[in-house]
Amino acid sequence: MPCCCSAAAPTPCPAACRAAADPPPSPPAADREGALHRRVQSSCSDSQAVADHYESKKLLHTIDAERPPECVFAQICQVMENF
Repeated sequence: MPCCCSAAAPTPCPAACRAAADPPPSPPAADREGALHRRVQSSCSDSQAVADHYESKKLLHTIDAERPPECVFAQICQVMENF
């Protein structure tokens, strides 16, 4: 049975159904900033652990991606040839 809020519903959506479909209220900006900061710290920490693991196995190579595309491509080719 389709929800009364679906496009195929023949009757208008009652207030209770509309309220259930509304997104929950947003937390205060300070809470969002704190949560975002924690997620970024966690992501950086996790990424660093992965990088350290592969670096210890000599499988992580640094490529200077700020150089011209031809130089970046040459660096990648060099790493692949030595792999």
